[in-house]
Amino acid sequence: GKAVGVLAKAGASALESVVPYCSVFARTSPDDKAVIVKTLKQVGHTVLMCGDGTNDVGALKAAHAGIALLNSKPPVKYAKPKKKKKKRRAKNMGEWINEKLQEEEEEEALPVVSLGDASIASPFTSRFNTVTPCLDLVMQGRSTLVTYLQMFKILGINCLSSAYSMSVMHLEGVKMGDTQATVSGVIIAFLFMFLSASSPCETLASRRPHSKVFSRYFMVSLVGQAAAQLTFLVLCYRQAVALTPPDEALEAGGDLGLISSANATEPLLAAANGTVGNGTAADDAAAAMADPAAAAADEYEKTIVNTTVFLVGFICQLSTFATNYAGRPFNAPLRSNKGLFYGLLLTALLALGLVAGTMEDLNATFEVIELPKDLKIWLAAGGTAMWLACMTIEKLARDLFPERIHPNLLL
Repeated sequence: GKAVGVLAKAGASALESVVPYCSVFARTSPDDKAVIVKTLKQVGHTVLMCGDGTNDVGALKAAHAGIALLNSKPPVKYAKPKKKKKKRRAKNMGEWINEKLQEEEEEEALPVVSLGDASIASPFTSRFNTVTPCLDLVMQGRSTLVTYLQMFKILGINCLSSAYSMSVMHLEGVKMGDTQATVSGVIIAFLFMFLSASSPCETLASRRPHSKVFSRYFMVSLVGQAAAQLTFLVLCYRQAVALTPPDEALEAGGDLGLISSANATEPLLAAANGTVGNGTAADDAAAAMADPAAAAADEYEKTIVNTTVFLVGFICQLSTFATNYAGRPFNAPLRSNKGLFYGLLLTALLALGLVAGTMEDLNATFEVIELPKDLKIWLAAGGTAMWLACMTIEKLARDLFPERIHPNLLL
């Protein structure tokens, strides 16, 4: 205790050169405890303090996380056995009921624990008088941090993959049905809800989790997975365009990529110049330019391209949740999260059924059509390869860019 006071009088530099390298502090005063905690914070440590008395209030307030320890077990006192009283006969039924209720209340009465000054100064309070809650607090905090970061990553990957299907594909005439958009949104909402209910792992990991969104690990993982999904989406889209029958492409107005961009702009140029052969295409183009809202209100038509784009996006969302669930060593395994595990399993079975296309009622509900056999193989094999690629990218990014360890941390 006296050594801490001497170092404090010497200045902050003396404290910072000695305190971070000490493992045990004994016989310290309340002021010394606060000085130790503040010094560790100044050199960059994250400090947790636990205490059970008034002399720990200063250190509990100064620490990043403070835990007040309470003694919930009342002291055992020797008491002479009470003599049994002769039960008097109740005068009436009401008096007898009151006596019985009073006896039950005395038997079930719990000891009242005084909180004290330590619990007022610290944000966390434990009813046990051991330091075991410190490990629980660290594990719960790590689990919360990991879940928080993986939610940001899932949102980022979904936004990048959806940006292609909702902007570039829209320019090519690809649309999504109302039922498809509704079901996709509901499934994502439920998966996020189950993801937020993740519980911490039972043991404390030896390594630290990543603590920042803007880090090399986060960016490499996010960009790599988004690139794999976009590659899968573009390849499947081109394959769907190649397998689209000519009559279906003509009914869609040539917007499926089968007509060159130069030919697609000829009706618009003709409408602007007023030189058109029969006037039908020019009139339609001019009407679309004059009233964009009416052109956008066209009915949804089930085509190979529309079905492919919806299924690819659905598979990508499923892969994002399955890949980025942290699991061990910070969260419980995926099977322990029953809601997320069975939600992903049912969603995978639903995606498999839609790709197979053998159930007509399911196809009609989701506004899709049965795809050609070659395209089914593309979706099944490509989806599996994309998921494996995302898993590999996530593992490599996690291993190549671990969380930084503080230089003063003694291992």
